[in-house]
Amino acid sequence: MRIPLQLETRDEGFMRFPMMSVDFGFGSRGYHAKALIDTGADLQALDETLLQNLGCPRTGEMHRVRTVHGEKNFHRYRVIIEFPVIQAASEIEVTGIDLSGRTYQAILGVPLLELGILHLNPRNESYFELFADRVASPPTSSS
Repeated sequence: MRIPLQLETRDEGFMRFPMMSVDFGFGSRGYHAKALIDTGADLQALDETLLQNLGCPRTGEMHRVRTVHGEKNFHRYRVIIEFPVIQAASEIEVTGIDLSGRTYQAILGVPLLELGILHLNPRNESYFELFADRVASPPTSSS
């Protein structure tokens, strides 16, 4: 299942970064987000304010995140991630971090990349090929 990516330039730089359109939510609340595909990240992260506004439950666990600015503990949350272009969804755990001021609301790292193959081609089509047996169908309303 092929999910298209957009390659975007940030901060007046020459590098282009892969971005994916995804939906996040929990219960009846949802949000259409832009996610940075980060091959160096060992986590899935979502803006913590957005997670709280969506009513996503905390798992009770903390995740220690190390960046160039130091290390800090962040709360973990349960959330539904949906890939609307291929009609696939799954419940995942994410780390809530501050992404305010960024052009994206989520970071999808190695845990996502382990579910398929990343194809980056700046002169042609870039996409993430998700293995069909790695993700569930979208959740349906039971009431």
